[in-house]
Amino acid sequence: MMATARADRFHHVHVPVARFQNGLGRLSFYDYSACAISVITLVSSNFWKVQGPAILFAFILFCMSYVVYSAIRRNIFYKNIILFLFSLVGSIYLALSWFDFLPGEPEFFLQDYVFRMGYFVAAIYPMTAMFYALFCILRKNDMFTMFSYISITGCIVSVVALYLFPPYDGHWLVEGSQISFVDTVYSNVNYTITNITILLLWSVFWIFRNNKALIVMFLLFLSSSASAQMLLFSILALVVWSVNQPAKVVKPIALLIVFGFPFSAILMVVFGQQLGIDPNTIHRAKWWTEALLAMLANGGIGLGFGADSTTDFIVEDRFHMLGKWGQLPIHVIHNDFVYSFYSMGVIGGVLLLLYHFRSLIPSISVDRNINRHLSLIFLTICLTTSVNSAFVSPTIFVGLCFLYGYLQSMSNRTLSS
Repeated sequence: MMATARADRFHHVHVPVARFQNGLGRLSFYDYSACAISVITLVSSNFWKVQGPAILFAFILFCMSYVVYSAIRRNIFYKNIILFLFSLVGSIYLALSWFDFLPGEPEFFLQDYVFRMGYFVAAIYPMTAMFYALFCILRKNDMFTMFSYISITGCIVSVVALYLFPPYDGHWLVEGSQISFVDTVYSNVNYTITNITILLLWSVFWIFRNNKALIVMFLLFLSSSASAQMLLFSILALVVWSVNQPAKVVKPIALLIVFGFPFSAILMVVFGQQLGIDPNTIHRAKWWTEALLAMLANGGIGLGFGADSTTDFIVEDRFHMLGKWGQLPIHVIHNDFVYSFYSMGVIGGVLLLLYHFRSLIPSISVDRNINRHLSLIFLTICLTTSVNSAFVSPTIFVGLCFLYGYLQSMSNRTLSS
């Protein structure tokens, strides 16, 4: 029922108040709670330095309860066989990793890190299903704009709170603390695309989708960031909003992002020093290359979770350090496509690629600006998963599931009753 709704129903940024009131009346207390809990979870992830695992576990339980509620009350069912198989295969690899049953000889293996590095395979389906159900009911009631304003408000409150009450876990203050308020604002777009950044970008580009002048102004703000990720995102957004048929160019751009980074990594490992490339960039390229080579060396089976095959001395030093760096996870690939191949072998990596390029690529809608929003969101996913440890980090992973649910709620190919 939900999947047959047309994406081109959204034509105007400003929706009459009467329509808001009419739509609000159709939501239950549970739906309101899902909206509030989703926003709070996304914008508060910068504060998860001690209680993060407990908060994430509680959110997953809520997601499962809302999925059941949506199925019974709303008749909304999220069904995606590819993502289900990815989660199932990943869960099998979790068990095999815990008992150390996988072939191959990684440089490091810590059993304590198995679930820390692989929890996402069990969490990805219920979290995506929850956001899918939430977006379906919001879409039915034409409430994306209202949800966007609420989300932006949550982001602003989070930035103010981060400045006034920087979290401290007994070892180190988070990035962005002990700096000016303006720098605190910039810190949210100066490092990587996190949960709060994802929510902000989704909301702002939805509200501005019919106004190119406002979009350009916002892109100028983003491009002033010192983050290479944000600069690349700004370029992608500019391309998407410049072409007449964004849905036709999004796939080749996405393929270039997903396969271009690993290919470039191989070239940098071979020719990086001769070309004078930044050593930190070469380090990451080496992580990706050694991970792929290790996966191929064990027959494409994968080395599981809690394993690390990098020979980089920087990674080795982290096992002997205290404080901030001593708390970093063992695996530092910073590319979830490469990580899926490394940890779950060819089958896990292929399933992740199929999910992105079969289930998430937006279909063409009558509304060109809706197409642009969908296309940009898909490219945001590809960029984030290609340059970060997004699945491993809850401060990014929740936002990815948020975007997964959004794209599939807007796709006619998503199976639903």
